[in-house]
Amino acid sequence: MWLALDTSGRTSTVALTDGRQVAAEVQVRRKRMHSEQLITHLDTVCELAGRPAIDGIAVSAGPGSFTGLRIGLATAKSLAYVWGVPLVGVNSLTALFYHYQGVPTPLCAIVDAQKGNVYYSCGYWKDGELKLTADSRIAPFHEVAARLASENESTLIVGEAVDVFARDIQEIPGLTAAPPHCRYVRAGAVGILGETEYTRRGADDPMTLAPLYLRRSEAEVLWEQRQCQQ
Repeated sequence: MWLALDTSGRTSTVALTDGRQVAAEVQVRRKRMHSEQLITHLDTVCELAGRPAIDGIAVSAGPGSFTGLRIGLATAKSLAYVWGVPLVGVNSLTALFYHYQGVPTPLCAIVDAQKGNVYYSCGYWKDGELKLTADSRIAPFHEVAARLASENESTLIVGEAVDVFARDIQEIPGLTAAPPHCRYVRAGAVGILGETEYTRRGADDPMTLAPLYLRRSEAEVLWEQRQCQQ
């Protein structure tokens, strides 16, 4: 049984997965829920599943919200260290694709990176395997959309940033926005992906696993600007 959690976006989601099944899952979308409610969500999921023994932990390592990623990783790393179980950090964009296993349509996952930019990844499922055509990049959304439109394929757009760019997506031929309940990372998918990654490459070191940011934080940019002005 693996404990899985994702705090990469505005949704807090925790699950217990067993092989290819989701035993229990909690998903809550509220402001400031990660620091205040993550431990409560973890306890709730374990209670719902009968408090089973935990064999491993899977956690979204990014890209996504800087603060959310730090909270999720710190929690997962602490639990893995205390419990002495394997820890696997997974790509949050790849986890989004795991909602759509077996779907033949090309997929593009987008997460808001602020100022009109998105973190994005593209891929498709073939013979039960995920094939990535663009892996964890950052670019203005209009550039990503133009590239997808030029490929002349019907593409399903998933991810939290669909909320931001839904109207633009509707106006671009060939692009379809995922329905609201299918746009966000779910811990169940994180857990299944984590188990798959553990079988393929083993565990991560809790002492060295770091968030995948892809860009500098706004605080770092502002600090550098102030230093240049002095």
